[in-house]
Amino acid sequence: MLYNNFIQNKKIINTFTSYVNNEKLPHAIIFYGSEGRGKFLHAMELCNMILSRNNDIGIVEKKIRTNQHENINYILPLPKSKSIKKDDSALKALSSSDLESIQSELKHKLENPYYKISIDKANTILINSIRDIKKKISLSNINNNWNIYIILDAEKLCYPRAESANALLKILEEPNENNLFILITSNISQMLETITSRCSKQYFSK
Repeated sequence: MLYNNFIQNKKIINTFTSYVNNEKLPHAIIFYGSEGRGKFLHAMELCNMILSRNNDIGIVEKKIRTNQHENINYILPLPKSKSIKKDDSALKALSSSDLESIQSELKHKLENPYYKISIDKANTILINSIRDIKKKISLSNINNNWNIYIILDAEKLCYPRAESANALLKILEEPNENNLFILITSNISQMLETITSRCSKQYFSK
């Protein structure tokens, strides 16, 4: 376990174990419930279960904790400090200070899964972030392992417009093998029903 000192939902952990052991992972899961209930913590534990199969668990855990695992991709609301073109990476919209802030916030989040990421003017998930996913899943999976896409504050796919949500919907409608999407939200009611209906759901109670 990555975070032995944190409270775990045994029912959800058992569900994850069943997914992995029976090789019946869904292609998309929504973790939802109020803030502070350990959704990100459990997402990390699921990543650990998947990626440590047939691999050195010590190496996998170290890579996850230090944000260096090549199979884990984080998608989160970003500021848009620069204008970018349709085919540009979402990172091109960031200033150097934005990038440093995001890296620092992710570092804190991985050290303490209950830490609330705060990035100035990061109000929406950019459509270019979803286009970046589409480019990546067209390539071969790294190390013949699962590629995992963790979408934080997933309700912001739909704010202020739903273009990012609609772009993700097209990916979910035709899922590629061995690609897992974990959408994390504290406001599932703000998400498109067309997306939530295509995902397995895990509710995090108090």
